[in-house]
Amino acid sequence: MNKKLRGFTLTETMLAIGIIGVISALTVPTLYNNYQRNIQLTSINKFYNDLTQAVQLFMLDISIPNIYKSQLNVTYKPATNEESVGAFMKNYMRVKSDCKDSVTPCFASSYQNLYGEKSAITCDGYTVTLDSGAAVCMIPSTGVDPNPDNVIPVTVVVDTNGAKLPNIGGRDIFVMNIYEDGTIDEGATPQSKLGSAAGTPEQMREAQYQRKCLRSGYFKGEGCFAKILNDSWKMNY
Repeated sequence: MNKKLRGFTLTETMLAIGIIGVISALTVPTLYNNYQRNIQLTSINKFYNDLTQAVQLFMLDISIPNIYKSQLNVTYKPATNEESVGAFMKNYMRVKSDCKDSVTPCFASSYQNLYGEKSAITCDGYTVTLDSGAAVCMIPSTGVDPNPDNVIPVTVVVDTNGAKLPNIGGRDIFVMNIYEDGTIDEGATPQSKLGSAAGTPEQMREAQYQRKCLRSGYFKGEGCFAKILNDSWKMNY
């Protein structure tokens, strides 16, 4: 009954605050990075779904099952980028603004790769900004190269939040392809063309990822979308 109640000493309080600070310093950046990646994954998934729907509607309208015998193939229907892929995006996607043959101001003036190296980007296609805020540069197919088993797909470069940060390849800017059957992928060319000798779609995507996403000199996130598809829509890099 005679024991006196006492609080924490100043030393004990400062020690507890220090421990909390160390734990916060270790966990908060990880939580924030995970939060950012979830936002980025949601954005690229939304664009992928919107593009898939646009391609499907386009192919239904032209009644041709092969994307390389269509408006998106400049060798099948000779046209400027504006008349081909530009018209496709304006007709089947929600276009907000038009940058035509220039990447800016739709895209940022420069991007960095996963190593922190910076560079201006180029895209020899037609560029727009969508209502969602995404910047898209689309390059039409040039048909089939001299090897009849190797098709050249429509190329799509997308920054899911336009010129806003972080402007990092594999985080908010990616490359994907529209293949002849209308599927959207990266690196996994349809098996009907290359056959089993090229490996499974998963193996082809992994090869694309290893060749580009993790290599110096790639600033548009080439190969990173392939990894996301292989990992069931997770950003494990």
